Amino acid sequence: MIKKKLQWRIFLPNGKLDSPQEMGTFSAKFESTESRKGLVRWLASLQGGEDIGLICRTTMRAFMTNKLMSFYSVKGQKGKLPFNKTTAYSIVLKSVKRACRGKVSLSDVMLEVGDVLRNAPNKPGGINYIKKQHQNKQNKEFERTTEMEGDDSDASISD
Repeated sequence: MIKKKLQWRIFLPNGKLDSPQEMGTFSAKFESTESRKGLVRWLASLQGGEDIGLICRTTMRAFMTNKLMSFYSVKGQKGKLPFNKTTAYSIVLKSVKRACRGKVSLSDVMLEVGDVLRNAPNKPGGINYIKKQHQNKQNKEFERTTEMEGDDSDASISD
């Protein structure tokens, strides 16, 4: 168990990838097949089982932050970068397939990768997460002030 926790430092000495520039250096580092095989084995060992979504989320969150995933969509729609053209995409596909022991289709994995990338901006560390928290805070303050005003108006009516 300790080996699995410390093994990420071999592949990612600076921690999780946090920017598209770091993704570029990561892609260059793992172009060779030998280094890529080791990373695929390590990612596949993180989560096993039948739940493709859980395996995919665990695999992608092991080396990418939600902030970085917010910059990508599978095919590059809506002004985002295409994830399917990166080395990380092929690494994720291979590691998920290996974790499921080959019992999963490529299209199922692609759908799950799309789900993870689509939901990443709204997760902690994602681009929209702070905006949502701020918006929720404003909505709560507005509700509180309207409740207080509503209490005052009820009191004046009963007098």
